[in-house]
Amino acid sequence: MANIEGKTTYFKQPGSQNTDLTLKLSKERAEQRGIKNIVIASYTGTTGVKASEIFKGYNLIVVSGVVGFREPNTHRLLPENRNIIEKN
Repeated sequence: MANIEGKTTYFKQPGSQNTDLTLKLSKERAEQRGIKNIVIASYTGTTGVKASEIFKGYNLIVVSGVVGFREPNTHRLLPENRNIIEKN
């Protein structure tokens, strides 16, 4: 197997302002390496919605948080986001 080189991007501050660029760079890397299986973490589904639009044609798995983590029988994944993710 040939050596594979790539670049690493560091962000000055953590946060959702980095999501769009992170997804863009992730797709570029997936295309370069022929990766078709993508796993994304998304508690409320906001990142999952963005990923489901960017990674159309890929096998995308969006992992949400645990039901009842903050309060019994509650889920942080917003129903409208779940619907968009499933549709895409």
